Amino acid sequence: MGIVKLTNEQFNEFIIKHGYNSIYQTPEYNNTMKNQRLESLLLGLEKDGNIIGASAILISTKRGFKYAYASRGFLLDYNNEESVKIFTDEIKKYLSKLDVVAIKLSPMIIKNIYNANKELIYHNEDYNKIYLYLKSLDYYHFGYNNYFESLKPRFEAVLDISKPYYKTFNNIKKNFRTKIRNADKMGVKIYKGDINNIQDLYIHTKRKYPRDEFYFADIYNNFGSKAEIFYTKLDTKKYLIECQKNYQTQDALNAKLDNEILINVNNNDKLINKKMIADKLLSHFRNQLVNATNLLKEHPEGIITASALIVINQDTVYLYMDGYDKKYHHLNSKHLLLWKLIERYSGLGYKKFNLGGVISIFSSNEKYNGLNEFKLNFNPDVIEYLGDLELICNNTLYFMYRNSFPFNPFIKKNTRVN
Repeated sequence: MGIVKLTNEQFNEFIIKHGYNSIYQTPEYNNTMKNQRLESLLLGLEKDGNIIGASAILISTKRGFKYAYASRGFLLDYNNEESVKIFTDEIKKYLSKLDVVAIKLSPMIIKNIYNANKELIYHNEDYNKIYLYLKSLDYYHFGYNNYFESLKPRFEAVLDISKPYYKTFNNIKKNFRTKIRNADKMGVKIYKGDINNIQDLYIHTKRKYPRDEFYFADIYNNFGSKAEIFYTKLDTKKYLIECQKNYQTQDALNAKLDNEILINVNNNDKLINKKMIADKLLSHFRNQLVNATNLLKEHPEGIITASALIVINQDTVYLYMDGYDKKYHHLNSKHLLLWKLIERYSGLGYKKFNLGGVISIFSSNEKYNGLNEFKLNFNPDVIEYLGDLELICNNTLYFMYRNSFPFNPFIKKNTRVN
């Protein structure tokens, strides 16, 4: 019995057999991270000829110190204390022989699940037992962070797409449904892209995500048929036509109000206020019409306004990365894009759509409130995980390491190597 290296095929066989589902615990993700100056390992705990636990592990080397990370791992039955202890002891021995000082992990141990209305819908009755047992095995818990202090979010928004798509659409918040319909009406169209659209995704996300376009290309290439990229393009001709319609409709309404004011000798405040609001709308639609006219002249072929990279793993669709061009924020392209992706994969029979990380639904932060609001408007469940743990593998080296690096070395950087 002990830790053994696994082939890609053996690792995939294990996760499928035991039902573990995370794109971050896959050979494809580890292969991607090799180009981020990280060493990749696929390890399993072998007992009586069977693999009873496994993990995809990444190792960073900085100034001679090796530090490991198991994103969303280890893949274990955490209710089985014997297996947890054996895996812990064996992985420490194995990594210590490689001079790894410690390993950080963010396991898929669910604490609670909430709905989008912040109501508790599930509590893991075994959570406290698991947490205390891990502490007894010398796992250090980094605390219950509410934001994005760790590399993998402690809270994830996951949408059930197993029901008919029209029911999913009806569960979206009303104002969001309106934005989705308006985007479609104004000429925003969805297209499936390819590797050539990675640059668009990078441009749309570079201000919020520190990876470069090569990283996204690596994800796309390594996941192969499991990765898809989509983008929205504004049909500038259709957009101009719709802007003309809006302006003409509002212009007719304003003319009608002008006549009412002329006819009504005792112009009341209500009618005057109505006319003032109408004038502002007419001015808005006039400016929109001028802008649409210029866009058609400058971009007769259309304008790419938003993009998204999708990764599929078993029955779950992951929104790996998405972004949009802020100049066209008013078009609500990303709203339409995400809905069309949800509709697409629901129709293909997938069960879950993982919208990615959110902050705690009980917290407020000016930087992230918009992110939360956007994702929660799709009415997903919010999964709360345990958070990050650290397991020391070599006490002597760890003491030296901590004196050299007070912070964890896993910082997201553009460190790709060719």
